[in-house]
Amino acid sequence: MQNKKRNYPLFIIDRTLTEAYPYEYVVCLDKEVGFIAKAFSVRDDDAFNMIEDSFDVFKYRGKSNNIVLKIEDYLFVFCLTNEQKQRVKTLLKKGFKKLMHVIEEIFDTENDLSIKNQIALLRETQQHNQNNYLKMVEKNGKETTDYAFKLLEATIKTLEEQQEIQKIFRNEFIQTQPAIV
Repeated sequence: MQNKKRNYPLFIIDRTLTEAYPYEYVVCLDKEVGFIAKAFSVRDDDAFNMIEDSFDVFKYRGKSNNIVLKIEDYLFVFCLTNEQKQRVKTLLKKGFKKLMHVIEEIFDTENDLSIKNQIALLRETQQHNQNNYLKMVEKNGKETTDYAFKLLEATIKTLEEQQEIQKIFRNEFIQTQPAIV
């Protein structure tokens, strides 16, 4: 008996906002009804309500912004049956949840790879190295040891700057998304 599981992800989230493509995209790689959907925010409630409710649109009403996921193109089919339309609607909802999960993951400060934890680890390493400075100089030479300290400090500074950018991004995320007004 063959395993029917996919050996690839069901969704690809593209968050590389560029001038040519100023939206986030959710690509569903379902073999039957795969699609490419554009995610955008709609600040005005009237405009949000005017967006047609259909199987290829998922609308989410947020506190300060309304988010829409709209299919732009299908990967494999052009004419959908009613059963396929229901599948598309379900996959759109799952794709929206995946997009929100990816966005939240960026702001997750509790995971081991968070910037906060990286800075803490580098500060600990810096303290350890300072306590062992003479041994490091003896082993690696003064020039190399001093360069390593400068590099470590520059890395910490870069991460702290990135942490500030993320705070700003978190506070402004909903307001800075492309919107229909």
